[in-house]
Amino acid sequence: MPRFYFHLRAQRSINHDLEGTECRNAIAARAHARRVAKELMSHSGAETRLWSIHVEDESGEPSSDVLFADVDAALKDFPPRTRELLREMGRQHAALIDVLCSMRSTLTNTRVVIAGASGGPLLVHSAGGRAGRRPTKARRFRGPRVRAIAPVGA
Repeated sequence: MPRFYFHLRAQRSINHDLEGTECRNAIAARAHARRVAKELMSHSGAETRLWSIHVEDESGEPSSDVLFADVDAALKDFPPRTRELLREMGRQHAALIDVLCSMRSTLTNTRVVIAGASGGPLLVHSAGGRAGRRPTKARRFRGPRVRAIAPVGA
């Protein structure tokens, strides 16, 4: 059975699903994401309306996006225009988070290149995750209490 990954976009970051969940197909994965979103909404309230879940298949290809505003039962009493505005805000928020995370990744990669060009050792710290999926934090080696994992170019 195929494995899908459910990445939560919340606040200003993406919380990556590192384990994934087996689902019959993309339709079942989207249904699972909707159930998770409903469950999170039931425990969190209105502040989560702008959150979303980005679903990827096991090859890393996007499968679907589930906006919390689309599954928020409390919105049924709102005027249609208000519901649509909240959904559009959710889409915009998801796009903004994607851009912010991409910028952070680019900044990290730039720091790695600059550190390599200066010839000094580089400390690399990864928050974990599947290869190529999580941003890596890179810092210049400073002080005796921090050990460089590997000099750039070694």
